[in-house]
Amino acid sequence: MKNLSRIIAVLCLLAALSLSACAKAPAETPTEAAVTATQSPTQSPTETPATIAPTTAPSTDAPAQNTAAEHPTDSDPSPISLSGTRWNLSMVYADGEEQRPSVRYGSVIRQTGAYITFESDYTFNCVLGLVGCTGTYSTSDSGTTLHITTRYDGTSKNGEPCDENTAVTIDPETQVLSFTFNNAKHEFIPD
Repeated sequence: MKNLSRIIAVLCLLAALSLSACAKAPAETPTEAAVTATQSPTQSPTETPATIAPTTAPSTDAPAQNTAAEHPTDSDPSPISLSGTRWNLSMVYADGEEQRPSVRYGSVIRQTGAYITFESDYTFNCVLGLVGCTGTYSTSDSGTTLHITTRYDGTSKNGEPCDENTAVTIDPETQVLSFTFNNAKHEFIPD
């Protein structure tokens, strides 16, 4: 009986020590607890199963209002890749008035077309009947810009050297691409 009371005393002492050791261990965060609870026996503690989505702590900051990601505008960077695309001219706005492309550039556009193409080497070619331009384009966080290096006015096949930059906007809802050239706003639709 005396041995039994010693064994019980030792077991109580071990239980008390283990409880005090647990109390001193740092508490797990909710993310760590979720990962530990869903790990299979073959996973190491550093592996995260593919089915667990990362969690974030709730923010105490006020939610942002009208962010660009939620409410895109014409000034947003283009939402699509322009490389290897062609867009057909749909409308021209000059002096505050809407003009059909054939009115602005003449009936020759029926033979030559009125479009802009973007190549994978960051060059573009804009044909507006006998008028148009060529150059390079660049994209950045602030949007897409055309660098017009050659301008065609319909009088020369070789065109004139030019050094003009113009911003490109793409309406995220209608997918209308627009930029200003030749003192007018040009709107293009995907081909």
